[in-house]
Amino acid sequence: IIRRLRNFARKPSEATNMRSRLAGLWALQMAGYLIPLITIPLLARRLGPDGWSAMAWAQSLGLAAGIFLEYGFNLSATRAVSRFREDPGNLRVVVGQTLGAQACVLSGLVIAFLTLTSIGTPVRTGMSGLAWFGLLWTVPQSVSLQWLFHGLDRVGALAMAMFAARVLSWGAIWLWVRGPEDAGWALACQSIPTMLVLAPLGWWVLRPVGWEWPTMGGIARVLRDGAALFWYRIGLVGFAAAVPAMLAGQHGPQELAWFSGAERLARAGTSLLDPVGALLYPRWARELAAPRRGEAMGKRVAAVAGMGLALSLALYWLADPLVRLLLGERFAPSTKMLSILAWLPCGHALASVLGTQGLLAMGADRLVLVSYLVTAGAGLAAQGWFAPDAVGTAWLCVGLLALQGIWFGSVFLWRYRRNAC
Repeated sequence: IIRRLRNFARKPSEATNMRSRLAGLWALQMAGYLIPLITIPLLARRLGPDGWSAMAWAQSLGLAAGIFLEYGFNLSATRAVSRFREDPGNLRVVVGQTLGAQACVLSGLVIAFLTLTSIGTPVRTGMSGLAWFGLLWTVPQSVSLQWLFHGLDRVGALAMAMFAARVLSWGAIWLWVRGPEDAGWALACQSIPTMLVLAPLGWWVLRPVGWEWPTMGGIARVLRDGAALFWYRIGLVGFAAAVPAMLAGQHGPQELAWFSGAERLARAGTSLLDPVGALLYPRWARELAAPRRGEAMGKRVAAVAGMGLALSLALYWLADPLVRLLLGERFAPSTKMLSILAWLPCGHALASVLGTQGLLAMGADRLVLVSYLVTAGAGLAAQGWFAPDAVGTAWLCVGLLALQGIWFGSVFLWRYRRNAC
């Protein structure tokens, strides 16, 4: 098994079968999925609803900071690396300018958080520490070199590293998280092990590729070229980052705890589709410029949609035992929310794996940008105007994702058939 995993992590040859690589990625993803199944019950029982809602608030702040830090590079830089993978000179330039841009953005975020926690704001009154933990939590997710691994088809090594980081995170949580007052440390235990694992792995991948020192002009050009995908990230993550704070302000921390507990389980199921997107997006970035083999594309679409539907049905039927087993009896109200959010994997399969990534691979950045901004704006307006409780917010999330899935999936198939003809 170890020998097979090592071979899987190496740079694949052109003859490597996509189906076998997808099976390997799923094996690693399922192995990594077992760790959250242990971590979630541990956090739920030690933090309780109060500590869980505090952690969810800090995570929402971290998500907002991650919009700027990630800046859409996981899509725009992946596309560039995939296209220049056989051109070492341009590849080094892309790597250097992208890393330089992320370093500049991170410096700006640190200054912004210093300002936010030093002036008279609600963050200062008891939440300043959690705010910094939220920023720490988002750094390894946003500066993980995911765009480099995906663009070079080295997702196997990344998946293995993330599995090791999750094991270390669980051990750290088991040792240092004891009660609701440790909500911030729960975030630190999830982020620091990931940094420790990704740092040597990033050096290992960057060593043969190399990189050039960024220039201010190059950084400005990278930020300008990725501006459309940055606004896309605002539309994609802005709603998810703002809703927890709005829900807590409208209905209190208990409603936030019920909703975020159910959403955590639903997102864990949705993450099982990540290996599909990790394999398809860089391939589509190279192939969709000259579409061919429409029959193979149709099979891919049907397979991804079928996987999303199967995951949604499994979450729906197992909502009650999952909540009671993983979150505990104190989170029993989350069962109703999970039975609604169970349909997120199905919508994600159409909206993200097929629609968003397929359209971005075709270069339809503005179409994706406008669509996500409109959807996110409508969702925030509905949450702010009607102030639904946790159940209503769950229906709002599913409804928005369903509309995105129908729209993006339809446009992707239409554009693909038009280009193929």
